[in-house]
Amino acid sequence: MFNANRGNADGESIQQGHTYVMTKNKIKTRKTVVKRFRVTGTGKLMRESTGLNHLMRKKTASNKRDLMRGAELFKGDLKRMKRMLGKGLK
Repeated sequence: MFNANRGNADGESIQQGHTYVMTKNKIKTRKTVVKRFRVTGTGKLMRESTGLNHLMRKKTASNKRDLMRGAELFKGDLKRMKRMLGKGLK
């Protein structure tokens, strides 16, 4: 038995005759991934570099500048993070 209040991917149910056809569930955007990564124009995911919180005296100025720039996400995590971003942010 189908629940008519569930809806399809667009938030509504599709009626065919007297039965309701349900579509697959929506993939929700993981908000933590949206906050931590940004997508470049070419589709790469960029992350923030680590090592900028303390012990800054011993780092050179050029090293600190490089850390401020950020880095590309590791290839092993790319597919999973893009799925977590959802459709609207790719």
